[in-house]
Amino acid sequence: MSSWQQCVKRVFSRLGIKNENEDFIFKINNLGTKITVIEKSISFPHEKILAVVAHNEMKNGTDVALPWDAPQIITTLGNALGRKTYRFSEYSEPQSESSKIKTITTNQLWSRDAVLLMFRLIKIMIKENKTLKELAEELPEFYVAKKVMEIDVSPALISKELLGNNFKADES
Repeated sequence: MSSWQQCVKRVFSRLGIKNENEDFIFKINNLGTKITVIEKSISFPHEKILAVVAHNEMKNGTDVALPWDAPQIITTLGNALGRKTYRFSEYSEPQSESSKIKTITTNQLWSRDAVLLMFRLIKIMIKENKTLKELAEELPEFYVAKKVMEIDVSPALISKELLGNNFKADES
């Protein structure tokens, strides 16, 4: 058992969560960046978990900083709640807001780490006394489409070139 798995087991034990059945399963990718949660045979992808946690943060009056590829619905939810959704990339950050994004992401490690996202989700479920299905039902329906393209240039160079040519990061 890896060190992070032991940590999770200890936290679950402290919370009184027992591993007696498979009604609740967490699947974390090898990089520790994405999580899928299965609750009573219903699968919730990483994007849905991220949206549930971000929505909860914004309902509690906090702006959020999320990876550039997080679902756009989160920005829409934030706008409706009067909260701002900042986007960041591992390649670059908008110059004018980089310190604000760094401050927020320092306090929101769950936006980049699947284990911490899992812990934040559990905390919300306990505090709200709701199932993941109930929390997900608070969100409008949304779907995420992904397309993979092969390119011969580093994404970092493309991002740097676009931002160097006065392209602005999406603020919507």
